[in-house]
Amino acid sequence: MKKMLVFSLSVILLFSICGTVFATEQKGATQESKVDLHLIKKIDSFLQQRGEQLKTMKIGGLLTKYDEALGLIKLMKEVHSQGLVNYETKYLVKKTERTESLAIVTIELYQIFTWEGTDVVTEFKDDVTFSIDSSDEISSINIPQLSIDSDQIVSNGKRLKEEKESEKSLLQEMNQSSPIQTLSSYTFNRGAVKNYVDTYWDNYNTTYYEYSNDCTNFASQAIHAGGIPMYIHPVGGGATDNNPSWYLNIYSNGLLRSVSWINVDYLFDLMRNYNTIDAEASNHASMQIGDIIQYDRSSNGTGKDHTAIVSEIYYVVINGVLDRRVSVSYHTTDRHNIPYDYYATQNPTTTIYYTHIKDTQN
Repeated sequence: MKKMLVFSLSVILLFSICGTVFATEQKGATQESKVDLHLIKKIDSFLQQRGEQLKTMKIGGLLTKYDEALGLIKLMKEVHSQGLVNYETKYLVKKTERTESLAIVTIELYQIFTWEGTDVVTEFKDDVTFSIDSSDEISSINIPQLSIDSDQIVSNGKRLKEEKESEKSLLQEMNQSSPIQTLSSYTFNRGAVKNYVDTYWDNYNTTYYEYSNDCTNFASQAIHAGGIPMYIHPVGGGATDNNPSWYLNIYSNGLLRSVSWINVDYLFDLMRNYNTIDAEASNHASMQIGDIIQYDRSSNGTGKDHTAIVSEIYYVVINGVLDRRVSVSYHTTDRHNIPYDYYATQNPTTTIYYTHIKDTQN
């Protein structure tokens, strides 16, 4: 197998100083890879210029108002009052193809953000493809884009902030679940959940089967790593029925599993109506590492769209007041330690559901 090249571009956005662009060739790289270093220089140049524009949030040139990184930066600054301190990119060259007129380079791109008042790092990982024409100009690139512009992200973020701060009697359904049986006892280890998330948010655990929509599968893996045992209901434990079952049979290539392990709504139903996972409806202020946050873009209470797991809690001082911040991680689009509301800001009607997992089940 041909070895891939690892490159790093660091754009330091501290005190208005831009860092040095550098490309490091991995030892043992093939001669073919060495020949393509001029393409890497082109990519490096693009990422450096885009990074400089992200610092100033200036639209135009290489930066569009739909750029996902820009949306995050504006949300953090204008809603959460945390400006960008440092922005870096690192990438792995996955594939280079050539046609008569184009060189097509696919990279695995990491975007790494550090914010004022904390050392918690936010990370994006995406496959990005550059098409470079015969004159060495970039003719197209698929840097991750939002479906709405960054100003709308900020507007939606302000609405969600108001909802969080008012925290009206949470969803009236708070803790009205009715467990049908008591399952085996366990102690929930939040540190083990965090370790699992930090390890596998971008590097999928091959012990498990990977799904095209992998967010709930990843959350289930993480809380299982925290000590919650899988459970197969002895009677009527079919994979498609609402019941206490929650499992993925890792010895059969992941094909035998309960729907609750991989589906947003079924996991929600399991946590709220059974005590396979001893959990309760909660609110933003009560979230802890290892708790589950789910999102319904249509806000109709059915057909929820996404599952995230709380991966970081930190505190910052804003206008002299200590404020508690909740960050989440998830799969499908691989994101690490991003603000809990970021997914929700991408649709103006999204409702957020918070589920707190209790520390012990007896």
